[in-house]
Amino acid sequence: MTFDRRRCALFRFGRGILLVNAAVLLSSVALAQGAKPSDTEPWSADSPKTEQVSEREPQTILSHSDRSRWWLSGQINFIPQGHGDFPALYTGPNRLNPKSEIRASRIFTLYTAARLTKFSDIVFDAEEASGNGISNSLGLAGYTNIDVVRVPGQGTPLSIAPYMARAIFRYVFPLSRETEEAEPGPLGVLRSLPLRRLEFRAGNFALADLFDVNEVGSDSHLQFMNWTVVNNGAWHLAADTRGYTYGAMLEYDDRSWAIRFAEALMPTVANGSALDGDLRRARGENLELELHGDGTLAYGRGNILEGYYNAHLWRGIYGALDLQHVANPTYNRDRGPVFVPALRLHIEL
Repeated sequence: MTFDRRRCALFRFGRGILLVNAAVLLSSVALAQGAKPSDTEPWSADSPKTEQVSEREPQTILSHSDRSRWWLSGQINFIPQGHGDFPALYTGPNRLNPKSEIRASRIFTLYTAARLTKFSDIVFDAEEASGNGISNSLGLAGYTNIDVVRVPGQGTPLSIAPYMARAIFRYVFPLSRETEEAEPGPLGVLRSLPLRRLEFRAGNFALADLFDVNEVGSDSHLQFMNWTVVNNGAWHLAADTRGYTYGAMLEYDDRSWAIRFAEALMPTVANGSALDGDLRRARGENLELELHGDGTLAYGRGNILEGYYNAHLWRGIYGALDLQHVANPTYNRDRGPVFVPALRLHIEL
């Protein structure tokens, strides 16, 4: 059994859904601005403090309420890229073209989400990807544009019609009464989460949204462009041609650590558009253990300066004085600096 996007009517959205994206977003802003005070939750002394969030510079062109049970936003990503002539002793159809070339890719994404209950929400995203990359995304082990879709072999290019990118259901099982604030966004609109909890997700998603998430290399549309840097080259995630798959994930979160496991469908051929529904024959499994640092981390580069003096005491006996200066321990500007002196005795037998 296979899941072929081209044969499923669900994936054949009209191009109009993305063309009206801007109009829908503007309408949502107008409705939010015209909402009555009674439409919002009353403030009380026990309400979560939001001064720090409200003072932050907006990260989107349009404003998005952190109190609404709905989420609606969009994203547009253009990447023109090229290279000049370079020397090559030989070339071929699957190698990087030694002649200069310029190519461009584009991705339009419509993000939607809704909070169903205090502990559950759903996400649904539509996307359109078009354009191409240098040398048809061939000839580089770490390809230079993550937005480019590599078509297996020299087959027919993929349709540029909009398709479903994500359709995710999440349910949170609380394991403690104490909660922490959660920031609503494209991948979920729950406003608070239990400190100890079990989260279940199922549907159509990208594994890179949920695994190896970090501050500088998780957003393929905003940060690094290279395939290897964005989608950790140390693990090969289950995904179709466009980077998505069907699967389920179970995650346990505690104060200082978390562990998550996912099982997902693999494509019938490497980087293919059809997914293999026979889990006995093929599947992708991912397990990740995460340790949490300071909850209020003010990120800063960690700098360490070290000096030492070695003294040859006798024969194979050496003594040393060492001093290290550590600024921003564990990448936190709110801690340190700290001096760490040490003694060392070294014996060569």
